[in-house]
Amino acid sequence: MNTKPLIVGLTGGIGSGKTTIAQAFATLGIPVYNSDNRGRFLSDTHPAIISGLKKIFGNDIYADNTLQRKRMADIVFANEAILQQVNQIIHPVVDDDFKSWVGRNASAPYVINEAAIMVESGSYKRCDKIILVVSPTDMRVRRVQKRNAMPEADIRKRMAAQLPDEEKIKIADFVVYSNDHDYIIPQILDIDSKLRK
Repeated sequence: MNTKPLIVGLTGGIGSGKTTIAQAFATLGIPVYNSDNRGRFLSDTHPAIISGLKKIFGNDIYADNTLQRKRMADIVFANEAILQQVNQIIHPVVDDDFKSWVGRNASAPYVINEAAIMVESGSYKRCDKIILVVSPTDMRVRRVQKRNAMPEADIRKRMAAQLPDEEKIKIADFVVYSNDHDYIIPQILDIDSKLRK
């Protein structure tokens, strides 16, 4: 009896197309856990996170039971020590949430944990395999601009804060090339067949 499925990390820089890749795996019947979305949900609902963040930032960091993310981001990205404190509050809760989700999906051949800064945070070490999505810089900028109308300078600043693909490739078991000339579906089907073995 398989008690724990293979845990596959799916990561890639901002605008790389990893959410599209995750959706493709989901259509193959593979459970996908989006760490960033769950982290946002838990930040608005989990008592330990809410009380922890209020201790750091004050009660008004929440307005109408919603975390004021932009305000918090402006503070933490300017202060490494506060960023570490925030991570120590949020990450253990998300980790526990992920573990219980894996338990509920124990019959799957494998599960996917989609996370943007998996390599940077070190959480990739808890995965059995890593899939990295790589995309040309200009294409990534266009995707992010289309998605959330962010100024190009801000997008490139975020990209610069993330580890370059050349470094992430060193730890990846599989690389999906998301660009104008490589077909995505054959790459995903190939990885899926290898992961099911």
